[in-house]
Amino acid sequence: MQIYVDILFVVNLIMNSLILLLTAFVARAHYVWWRLLTAAIAGSVYVIAGVVPQLEFFYTVPCKFMASFIIVILAFGPKTIRIQFLLVVIFYIISFVLGGAVVGWLFFWESGNMSIGLKELGQYGGISWIMLMGGSLLCATMLFLIIRVVLKRMLCQRTLYQAEVLYDNKSVALNAMLDTGNALYTIVGRKPVVLVDQLALEKVLNECVSEYLQDNSPEEWLEKLEACKDKNWLSRIQIIPYKAVGSCSMLLGFRPDCIRVKTDKGDIETSDVVLGIYHGTLSNNGMYEALLHPAVINM
Repeated sequence: MQIYVDILFVVNLIMNSLILLLTAFVARAHYVWWRLLTAAIAGSVYVIAGVVPQLEFFYTVPCKFMASFIIVILAFGPKTIRIQFLLVVIFYIISFVLGGAVVGWLFFWESGNMSIGLKELGQYGGISWIMLMGGSLLCATMLFLIIRVVLKRMLCQRTLYQAEVLYDNKSVALNAMLDTGNALYTIVGRKPVVLVDQLALEKVLNECVSEYLQDNSPEEWLEKLEACKDKNWLSRIQIIPYKAVGSCSMLLGFRPDCIRVKTDKGDIETSDVVLGIYHGTLSNNGMYEALLHPAVINM
């Protein structure tokens, strides 16, 4: 068997760099490029050392595990034992997923006898650059999409609350997401503002108020308040100034009878809040209809 050390080194350098970059992405770990490159070079040298018969002990399980720790330390710097172990575990998971993706990519495009594909896979250099890069790209894309979706869903689930709005002897159940960046307060009384989708709020509003909101654009809501004939609702409205990117505007809101939020520590019920009417949908995927003000959870 002929082994081309230069090709072996370059291939492992590229693959090690990709694995370390994906490890940093999944673990959300900070890194600098020269550390990552140094670790990738060290990993490539380790692979070449395993080719030498006199250095076979380098490929024992304890040595492999120790080499992984050294590579991760070189890439991300010294960390606590817990974080270091977590990085190594993620490093191994990425390596296994990447290896599986390359094998899957190879057999997907392989035609003919499967035993030939297995034989080529067992011989280093049998996999073409196109197959290797294709499998690597497939793995990186899958990890990026999966991690992005999973993290987004985990974040939403951790900040989602079941809420109930009560007004005029009516109630509506809402999925509300805690918005830690929500700093909206009313001018009068400095009450926290909870943004709610217009369609969700219309379930507790009188018919004339719903028609008023539907027949007029949000820009006209404040200008044409006299068109609404519900005096009880008009007595509860609040005008909320807010700043958007590059502009200032006004938001129409009203005081409900109360809002009830279910938390792990029990239900929170308060009437010291104003509901801001949002024209449209706050969530593109329909996961929530309201944005909770942090002050509501701390009441």
